[in-house]
This record gives sequence, structure tokens and C-alpha cells, in this order.
Amino acid sequence: MKLILSRYLIFACISVGFAFAKRRILYWLLCTFIAIAHSSLYAEEPLVKLVIAYENKTQFPYYLGDSQHVLDEPGAAVDIVQLLPKRIPGIEIELVRYPWSRCLALLAAGQVDAIFNASYSESRAEYGVYPHTDDDKLDDTRRLTTISYSWYALKGNENQTVEKVVAPQGYSINEQMRARGYTLYEAAQSSSALRMLQAGHVNRAALQTVTGDYLLANDRTFDNIVRLDPPLVIKPYFLLFGRRFYEQHPNLTEAIWTELAQLRETQLPERIEHYLQSEGR
Repeated sequence: MKLILSRYLIFACISVGFAFAKRRILYWLLCTFIAIAHSSLYAEEPLVKLVIAYENKTQFPYYLGDSQHVLDEPGAAVDIVQLLPKRIPGIEIELVRYPWSRCLALLAAGQVDAIFNASYSESRAEYGVYPHTDDDKLDDTRRLTTISYSWYALKGNENQTVEKVVAPQGYSINEQMRARGYTLYEAAQSSSALRMLQAGHVNRAALQTVTGDYLLANDRTFDNIVRLDPPLVIKPYFLLFGRRFYEQHPNLTEAIWTELAQLRETQLPERIEHYLQSEGR
């Protein structure tokens, strides 16, 4: 009887030991799972890299230098875009410069994530995304800046009938020139448009006022050209995102537009004044 009882107690102890060990293993596995889940939840998110393109020609004071390189003093709009990683955690920006028509083509092909300064056009909206309000209207309160277009004519020809006009290739004003029935020529850059005007190939050049005025003020060969008032049109300009980037990062894109609106109000005027003073204006 004592032997049977002893065997029973030994078996019971072994069973309890196994059960306890099993519970300890399950407890350890549970703790390990919780630790892994916790570390994954709070691990640093990888940086989102944005490749942003802008034109490789001067658009004073927004971007400077007829160059593929981003200058040390790159221009007011570039300064503002470069501030974004300091204001929005988790992003880094690579800036690249190309002719404007190529910037548009690269955005359409998904080879860059965004471009600036881009005004609204229906053709661009087919492959790019602009900020919109809750009722799906263009939200120009989240623009990067505002730029006008003006006519430029030879002195003495200010009242000449407008038939043939020139504008920079890929610029949004070109759609309006065609819609008005003008014969449109597209120039590789704004300075080339003014030279076509001087050569008598066209009656008018339609240029962004900031660029046209900069060229007239800094190149004496254009002394026989004058800007006409009032402006042709005044437009909001945006950081235009590609559709693929927006679909992958909609909340981030909206946050960037909102931050740019604040930077436009708080930082852009000071940066513009900085470049105006640098030019001695």
C-alpha cells in the first residue's frame, strides 16, 4: 500500500512539474510575442524620400541660376521647399533641375514625385494632383506663391495688332494663347522668346512677369523691349504631386500642402526680400 502511494505521489509531482514547465514555456512565448509586437509598433518609420524637380532657368526671385545644380543661394521658393523636412518629421527631399517641359514629362511618367512652381491646367491635372477643398475645388489657399503673366513688346510697337506670339515651352499660358486664336511659337526659355520678339518673328512675348522683368533689368540687349500693363493673368502656383506618390502617401501630401501655406505666409516674404536686397533692388 505504501509503495503504491509513493508511486502515485511521484507521478503526481512529475505531472505537476510538466504542467508548470508547460505554463512557463507558454508564458515565455507570450512575453516574447508581446515584446516583438511592442518593438514593431514603436520602431522608427523609414524616411519617405521625395524627389522634387524644378526648372533649370532663373525665375527670380523664386529660383536662381541657369544651371542643373541647386545653388547655395537657390531662390525663395527653393528655400521654402527645403524647410519642409524641418517642419514635417519623417521626410527627406532631393531636388533636381531640368527644363520645365522635362519636369512635366518626368512627373507624368512617375520618375519624380513633385514639381514646382506649377500653375493649374486641365492637362496637368490628368497626371498630377493639386490641393483641393472638401467640396473638391482647387484650394489656392495652399498655393506656394502667386505669379502673373504679362505681354512684352518692342518699344514703339505697343499698339500693334497681336497675331503671332511666343511663350516658353510647356508653360500653362500656352493653352490660353491657343484658345485666344493666336499663332503660338514655343521658345526653349524666356530669353529666347525675347530674342524672337526682337527678330520680328512675333508681335508679342507672353512671359511670367517676374522672369521678364528680371531679364529686362539685367540684360542691356533687351533695352528695346517694354512690358505692357495690365497683366495678362494672375495665377496661383503650387507644389504639384504625381498621382502615384499621392496615392501612396495621401495624408503626408495633404500635410505638406498645409505646411507650405504656413511657410508662404511666415517665411516667403522674408526670403523674397533677401534676394531683392542681394540684387540691390
